[in-house]
Amino acid sequence: MPGLVTWHRSHQDAFTRLRSEVVNLKEMVVTKIDHLSKETKMDSLKAAHKLSLTLQKLSDSYTDSFEAQLSDFTSKMGTSSTTDTDITTNLTVNDTTTTGPSSPLICTDTGNEEDPLIFLDEEHRNKERREREIRAATTTMCSKHQCLQDVWNEWYGLDLFYDTYGGIEGREKTFGTAWRKGVVTNHHFSRTKRSISGINQFCRDKKLNAKEAIALLEDTFTESKFSIYNFLMKLQSKGLVQTKRSRGKNIK
Repeated sequence: MPGLVTWHRSHQDAFTRLRSEVVNLKEMVVTKIDHLSKETKMDSLKAAHKLSLTLQKLSDSYTDSFEAQLSDFTSKMGTSSTTDTDITTNLTVNDTTTTGPSSPLICTDTGNEEDPLIFLDEEHRNKERREREIRAATTTMCSKHQCLQDVWNEWYGLDLFYDTYGGIEGREKTFGTAWRKGVVTNHHFSRTKRSISGINQFCRDKKLNAKEAIALLEDTFTESKFSIYNFLMKLQSKGLVQTKRSRGKNIK
């Protein structure tokens, strides 16, 4: 019996030290990861996640092996249930005296070994998941449509421009400006947004639905040579869009 206890405790101590080293590695990865590029960040997460899963499997294997040997040992010894309880208490793998964080030291396998986000804590996991969603939603805007209906459809995600995000307007409501950083110029986005606002104002003034209003404004868009900037200027001249003030200038 003393030999079995000594054997278990030596293995328990070695495994505890290994787990401690893994915790230190995890903390280092989480601390440094925000300074990496997105590609390098994901590679690092995947590598760390695979290491975590490997250690989890090692832990499970060790536990199963020890419990099997303990069961075999006690059956051969023919000990009583009371003695079995004492042995189990002394040899338990989940050592409650081990110091460290209350959260699991090794991540649990959720069945998706390709998802490295499980390796992170909740805050970093939510941040990385948000960045994934933004990258998935990122898209370009057509710089020059051949008809006004397409401008409208792209903005609201209709017809050929349909998507689950609700077009440009849906992305803006969900992700703010993050989805278009470095992809869509602020000038083009702003001019398109104001043009859409002008069309909506035309609908209200004339008591028309969108389809009817766009049909009446198609000629204006054509006269603008399909330029969203020229079209916006014409809407401003009709009083459908307010003139945008220059930033940093006070008009008295």
